Amino acid sequence: MTESATTDSNHSDEIQQTSDEQVELELVDYEELMMVHIGEHRFLVQVNEAEKVVRPQPLTAVPMAPGHLLGVCNVHGLVVCIVDVPKILNLKVKKTDCPVERQRFVLYKHPRMKVGMKVDEISQVFQVRKDSLPVGDGQHMIRGTMEIQGNHYRLLDLHVMFQ
Repeated sequence: MTESATTDSNHSDEIQQTSDEQVELELVDYEELMMVHIGEHRFLVQVNEAEKVVRPQPLTAVPMAPGHLLGVCNVHGLVVCIVDVPKILNLKVKKTDCPVERQRFVLYKHPRMKVGMKVDEISQVFQVRKDSLPVGDGQHMIRGTMEIQGNHYRLLDLHVMFQ
């Protein structure tokens, strides 16, 4: 074999290796996580678990409702229950200086009812590898902790929280 044929063969192997790496990168599944602020707490929520994010609507109190139900509101003609996540998680929350304009209701894809949570702010959306997500046990509202860009965040399990 001539020297140029050997060189071509090596170049072909390099191209194949690069091509294999690209295919491997394309096969990796990613999940989008949004960071929500509730008081001084920061949580991650899987974007695919949220049906929509809307500006807060006026809430109507529900007599004899559990303490974690902030009230109900009308969102595009549908009655939505809005819950207080810190009360569900037994967290103490300090008042923050977060402007009202940044507050949102994150509505969850629930099969039987319309439900959402009030958050002070949604600040970022991260893309992470699906295989890096903590595996929940189906019983705890916090699936686990994740480190993203050097910070640790708790990943909420909305399926468990709103069951």
